[in-house]
Amino acid sequence: METKIISQKSNPFLEREEFLMEIRSDVTPTYAKIKEELGKDNDLTIVNKITTRFGTNKSVANIIVYNNAEAMKKNQVLPQKLRKKLEEERKAREVEEQKKKAEEQKAIEEEEAKKAPEGVPPSEDEGKEVKEEHDEKIIDEGKEDKAPESVPLSEDKGKGDKK
Repeated sequence: METKIISQKSNPFLEREEFLMEIRSDVTPTYAKIKEELGKDNDLTIVNKITTRFGTNKSVANIIVYNNAEAMKKNQVLPQKLRKKLEEERKAREVEEQKKKAEEQKAIEEEEAKKAPEGVPPSEDEGKEVKEEHDEKIIDEGKEDKAPESVPLSEDKGKGDKK
């Protein structure tokens, strides 16, 4: 496989170099082989396109090499299918992490319940029961203090009491 760089442009605004490379080979080269032939950092190198004319052994590759990973993330657009796949993977990881946290929390609560002496309810439940009993007593006491209002029955309905 013979390679020849046709053009090389430096693009400081996007923090990258753009290459056009001519490749002579019996078979259309793979993206990985082109990255190796260029000799730049494989993580920061992107082969956009490889074109081969029918019946020839000459291919032209469009290659971009970024200066750093931040510039690559900022400027490189991922295909929609890949973006969706990455988003689904991220959501799946978050769900798994939440499940693990819930299991750990449950295990901690079970250990605390085992450590608590028998016959004594945990502190949260005890506080709720005491508060409910206290609220019921207050309501009951309020009913006892107030006598039901009696409405005098008069024969003159609707006229009211005259004094």
